[in-house]
Order: sequence, then structure tokens, then C-alpha cells
Amino acid sequence: MQRYLQYETLRRNGLLHFDAWASTFGETVTAIELAPEGTGYRAKTRFARFHNLPELMAMFRETADIQTADMLNLPVPKAIYHNISLKPSELQRQMVAALAERAEKVRNREVRSDQDNMLLITNDGRKLALDQRLTNPLLPDSETSKVNACADNVFEIWQNTADQRSAQMIFCDLSTPGKERPIEMVQKEGGTFEMASFQK
Repeated sequence: MQRYLQYETLRRNGLLHFDAWASTFGETVTAIELAPEGTGYRAKTRFARFHNLPELMAMFRETADIQTADMLNLPVPKAIYHNISLKPSELQRQMVAALAERAEKVRNREVRSDQDNMLLITNDGRKLALDQRLTNPLLPDSETSKVNACADNVFEIWQNTADQRSAQMIFCDLSTPGKERPIEMVQKEGGTFEMASFQK
């Protein structure tokens, strides 16, 4: 936003290039995180927090009005979080192994980026974690899927609050209707899974 709104200001302060801006206002932290294919861990460096924040805010205030949550003091509902641990099905275990093989091929540049890439693998992993039928609609339903756990929870809340006739709102930004997937996981004769490309 500053490059768009404050180009001359950044140039005047020697902050026009991202590295200069990042070293002045950003702090990076290296942490261990789960690999995109879900089979191991890797070290990843990313921005964790800002420093020199008063100077950054003073500069940005030349073109923007900054309002923090404390300043606005808006009413915010209290959130109650429930963490539910689910065990993967045997099919999910096999498909995660297939995702790891795809990721290895991408790292070794054995496939073109328009055929398969880490973004597609990560997205397929997210679908697999939600419901294995999202990667292949012919697969059976799993009793331990996140979708079924959510449905059970929603039904239980509906039963417990039937006298209030309350509404429930469920947010899910994955598996919503859209274009067909460019990649589908299919089961081979040996029981393992592989990537199958298809065209409409």
C-alpha cells in the first residue's frame, strides 16, 4: 500500500526496495512447520511481527486513518473454541503418502508446473483433511471426517437449543461449488493412489 500511496516518501527515506523496508519495519522468525504434503516438517522463515511501529504508523498516517480495535471499542461476541481430534481413515493415510510422492516429484522438477505444483498438492491435502470424497467423489464416506464431525456437532447443538429456535451459521471456504478440479486421486490395483489428470 505504501508503494502505491507513498512512492515518493519511500524513495526519499531509502525504503523503496522491499528488502530495505523489511529490514527497517519487519522481523522474521524461522520456525518448524508441517510440510505442505503433510508427511514431515521443514524450517520456514516468515514475517512474525513489526518493529519500529510508531515510525511506520507515523509515516502511513500521512495517507491513511489508522483505527485500532482498542480505539473503536466495538462490541465483539465472545468466542468459545472446541478442538476436536479425528483419526484419518486408511484411505486418507494412503492418499497422504501419494501427496508426499507428488511433492517429491515437484521438488525434483520431474513434472511441469502446469501439470502439478505445491499449491495444488497443498489444496488437495486440505480437501483430503476435510473429506476424502473431495479428492475423488467415488470414495466412500468416512465416519471420522471433519464434515461428519461438524454435522454431529451441529445436530447436537440443534437438539440442545430446540426451545430457543436459534439459527446456526457454519462457515466453510473449501468444497464450495466452482470449477472442476484439475487433479483427481484415483486408486490403483495395489490399493495405492496416484494422480490422474482429466480434461472436461
